[in-house]
Amino acid sequence: MFDLNYWGWVEVLEPFIHELAHTIEMQIDAYEYHWTVSYYQQVYGMNDNIEITKLYFNNKAVIDGVEVGIPIEFWAGKMNV
Repeated sequence: MFDLNYWGWVEVLEPFIHELAHTIEMQIDAYEYHWTVSYYQQVYGMNDNIEITKLYFNNKAVIDGVEVGIPIEFWAGKMNV
């Protein structure tokens, strides 16, 4: 059986997996943001990226009746990220 503890790899592997998870989260956030911009431009005809970004950053962009964006808890520093 392969034992990570024998070689002390757990100390290396855990931070790697942790940072990989953050990278994946950032990619998902970036995809959601770009999708939101594209959605607003197509559905609402909005070409003002600053306004769309403001809506998204304030968790006020609405897609199919659901508010999307960055939760207020993030800006208040109350999220476990």
